[in-house]
Amino acid sequence: MKTVTQIECALGPAGINAVTRIFSLFTFNNVNTLAINLSVTNKTLCIIPDEPAKATSVIKTSGFDCSLRKIIACEIPSHPGAFEAIFSALDTAKIPLDYAYHGINATPIIFLAIPENKLDDAWAALKENWITIFDINDILF
Repeated sequence: MKTVTQIECALGPAGINAVTRIFSLFTFNNVNTLAINLSVTNKTLCIIPDEPAKATSVIKTSGFDCSLRKIIACEIPSHPGAFEAIFSALDTAKIPLDYAYHGINATPIIFLAIPENKLDDAWAALKENWITIFDINDILF
């Protein structure tokens, strides 16, 4: 099953200052970011880095709390109904979706955070509906 690794960081009271610091550390350590999901209200930053192990090390050694999560990355075809196809496949299979966000890439990609115990079912439902699923090697520029 193809998945990508997301890093979720707790920003704490520093909020946007913590985000700035994390991306400054990434720049200094040559970590490329493929996608982000930032919630200043919930004080969380979700990142899809090109090198999850290196990015996690940079974040943790800088004093930030973070956790790893496997998520699904799908191609978003450039035509009407593309999002409907993705969400309909999950809905029909009764797969819960925690959240979704778009990536920074030449190929339009949506990252789907699905409960871990439903990843296999979600992957199967998407493949059954001809949705292209990527792993990290497919999306590196």
